[in-house]
Amino acid sequence: TPHNYMQSIKADRRTSVILSHIFPIHPTPSASSSIQMQQTANKEEATISSHVLDTRTGFPAKNVKVTLEFFDTTESASWKKIAENATNEDGRVIGKLFPVLKQAGRYRATFHTEEYFKASGVTEYFFPEVTVDFIVKMGGHYHIPLLLSPFGYSTYRGS
Repeated sequence: TPHNYMQSIKADRRTSVILSHIFPIHPTPSASSSIQMQQTANKEEATISSHVLDTRTGFPAKNVKVTLEFFDTTESASWKKIAENATNEDGRVIGKLFPVLKQAGRYRATFHTEEYFKASGVTEYFFPEVTVDFIVKMGGHYHIPLLLSPFGYSTYRGS
């Protein structure tokens, strides 16, 4: 029936989006990714990006607020906020939305999922925030993908 056919198309689209995030096909570098690769090649700096996919819908999660912090061991041994932005239409935080990092050490990215779920009409969820705590070394690029649903999430170091 036409309804079953449309449901099948939607399911295929969701599966395709999810698989493209798990197993990305790297296109020819664009001008902006060339700039990012040049920044990554600098041994005195590191770059960071993130991508959030809502596995409930199979689509990128747009407007998820992300806070980036650095653990400062020199002063009061506390977290210092260095950036706060939101994911774009493609669920990404890239380029100038995250600063080029100038210091190796411990960082964390906090994804404010409660605000996203509420804005998406989701009334039941388990994680109001997702915090990813990670180590940065200079000269690298760090990508933090987040696969998100109301009752679970998964993350890993991407490329």
